[in-house]
Amino acid sequence: MRYLALTFLMEEGDPRREVIMADFDSLPIETVTDDASGLMAYIPENAFTSLDDIKFPLANAIETVTFDHAWIAHQNWNAIWESQFEPIAIKQALLLRAPFHDDAKDEDFTFVIEMMPKMAFGTGHHPTTYLMLERMLNEPVNGLRMLDMGCGTAVLSVLGCLQKASQVVGIELDAHAADNAREIVLNNGVEAQCEILTGDASLLETQAPFDVIYANINRNVLLADLPAYAMVSKDGTMLHLSGFYPSDEAQLKARAKDCGYHPLSEAKNQAWMQLTLRYDAPGDS
Repeated sequence: MRYLALTFLMEEGDPRREVIMADFDSLPIETVTDDASGLMAYIPENAFTSLDDIKFPLANAIETVTFDHAWIAHQNWNAIWESQFEPIAIKQALLLRAPFHDDAKDEDFTFVIEMMPKMAFGTGHHPTTYLMLERMLNEPVNGLRMLDMGCGTAVLSVLGCLQKASQVVGIELDAHAADNAREIVLNNGVEAQCEILTGDASLLETQAPFDVIYANINRNVLLADLPAYAMVSKDGTMLHLSGFYPSDEAQLKARAKDCGYHPLSEAKNQAWMQLTLRYDAPGDS
């Protein structure tokens, strides 16, 4: 079977990357690569009828988006992914590695997470995931009930469990990514503490309040979902956001303030930001 390869040439930090990735969710894309030169998406030949079926409404609402396309032969995506997946070490605190990293020295690290990412977002290589991991290492969640919103590979969920969170709930919209997250949770032996749900913020309607919330998604989803996060926050709940650019900061802070949060700190990595806020329950000073 052949694949249609779509190539979007753009620099790192280009805000169109984020919205194009959001548009990918509505297309029958089998795999995506993201590097310094741009984005590439691969669609199986039998998954669409013509190029007219391939639309990017969110991206085009900002600016007309163009892409190159070419037909390529079937490839072993997992083999390609494995060849590109390098272990990640955050000081001596955390090692993220795949099962095939036989030379990794687990004993040198406080926490070790093993994952076979299978193309899901959240391997730690992306600056936003790295920012969130750093935040959690600086502010352990031991004894806390934690929400990992848009959990991807569930690497934050697993780290929360290793830090002895009382309970972790991960929510992931993409069904394949959610299945991958459950596998990673199981392989790391933390399934008793962690539940992975498939869906969006509407699932929070049946959840009890959390002590800490991590949400690494994108600006538009964060803006839309902040009221739902507030619904499952209590006085003092810590909210950690990432997946957005510095130009989005003011808008997110304003929306968060309307929902009862006030900012405490922020961090940057390349073109991305991480924001930490605290929830003040209505009626409390």
